[in-house]
Amino acid sequence: MAEAQKRKLPMFPSLTALVGKKPMSFAPRKCPLSYENGPIVSYKNPGFLRKFTTERGKLIPTRMSSISCKNQRQLKREIKRARFLALMPYVGAE
Repeated sequence: MAEAQKRKLPMFPSLTALVGKKPMSFAPRKCPLSYENGPIVSYKNPGFLRKFTTERGKLIPTRMSSISCKNQRQLKREIKRARFLALMPYVGAE
């Protein structure tokens, strides 16, 4: 009876055999602000902060900029400070 309960599953060919090429693998991206001698995020450097905003003044999301959550929160805070002190525009030029 134990053999009757253990049924073999049908064999399917692997993905590489079906498609003919290997599946893509991506290397994990590291946060550019987390390195030992990485740039310092500060409201006093609006030129650096502009790299992380779009033309319209919106923040670039984490998934596109590959910044860690901790550094993304710090970046957001510093951009808001720079905007409050009129070092950066709230809205981009149209």
